[in-house]
Amino acid sequence: MGGEQLTGWPPLNYNNPPPHPETRRALLLGIEAPLTALALLFVGARFYSRTYIKRVIGWDDYCMLAAALFAATVTMLHCYGTKYAIGFHITDVHPSWIKPTAKITWGSLVLYAPTASLAKISICLSYLRLFPSTSDRRFAQFGIAFSVLYCIIVTVLNIVQCLPIHAYWEPVAAWKCINREALTIASQAVNSLSDFLIFLWPARTLSGIRLPPAQRFGLIFVFSIGVIICIAGVFRIWYLTVYFDSYDIFYEGATVFILAGIETNVGIICGSLPGCKPLLASLFPRVFGSNYSTMSQNRYVLPGQRMSLRFPPEERVYLPPERTSSTISMESVPVKLEVRQSTPDSEPWGRNMKTSIAILTPVPEAWSPTVSERMHERGATSWFIENERDTP
Repeated sequence: MGGEQLTGWPPLNYNNPPPHPETRRALLLGIEAPLTALALLFVGARFYSRTYIKRVIGWDDYCMLAAALFAATVTMLHCYGTKYAIGFHITDVHPSWIKPTAKITWGSLVLYAPTASLAKISICLSYLRLFPSTSDRRFAQFGIAFSVLYCIIVTVLNIVQCLPIHAYWEPVAAWKCINREALTIASQAVNSLSDFLIFLWPARTLSGIRLPPAQRFGLIFVFSIGVIICIAGVFRIWYLTVYFDSYDIFYEGATVFILAGIETNVGIICGSLPGCKPLLASLFPRVFGSNYSTMSQNRYVLPGQRMSLRFPPEERVYLPPERTSSTISMESVPVKLEVRQSTPDSEPWGRNMKTSIAILTPVPEAWSPTVSERMHERGATSWFIENERDTP
């Protein structure tokens, strides 16, 4: 800190402040409150999609809900802090405001690591469900372990950064504090590094997915929002150096609070978007895929394979005319899978559109009397399941 910072300051004026002093209170309230409300809205949409459309709730959903509740608490602390010194120039701060402001700052610091860590734990749990490869699973498990360890260490350090603890907000006879600048910047740097790794990890998988352009753009958009978190984290590291180099800590501290709110709430939104995909798909099917609301009615699981063929009821599952049946039973039978692209010229039943066909043929050792008799009655040796949606 340099004494030259004080030369241009007006005299202390907290007993008779101007009617409209320059503050960053409105900026903090105008950014953090709507952003937190948006994050809660996305978490609510995620739970609606997972509960009423997909009909399955997992630990990743509960972790994201906990992260959203922590984030909302932090935002309430930040907004409540504007009642005191947060956002004001130090020359306009009444001495009686300093103690409650310090308590609010301490509380937000303690809650910051759990908020950021729970969001990333939720995302890694989602990766375990979405990406089955060994490398993806190992990365997700590492991300969970790292986030838990980071949360415990940083939270404990933030709680006991001053001993006794109340020395953080009021003077005591004998006190000792660790280097708060080093702790804050180092913990933020580690958090930003994990942001880059966790939020951008799906890019390697999405780059190889073959989907229609609109749907691929939708998926990339969902995961690429994580770039905003990474940028906000890096910018917050830089601004922390500005904050610790300034005497005007309450005015500059408002910006630090805003950046923390952006980083955590956008992280929650980014982590909730994949869970909202069923709801988004029902509203914007061309961008986010088919309607998931009734997807469970036509679902064909291939035994021994880590895949399913799913079609919503409005998309009929066609069989060639000579092998048509009214129902397809859900019997677990090992099958061979052949997928091919077809054209109108190759369609024996002559429908005029490009399609994808999956041909399921029971392997020889899977033939049982039940399966054989049923297929013999239908005159069939294979099941044809056709996806009528356009292919890229």
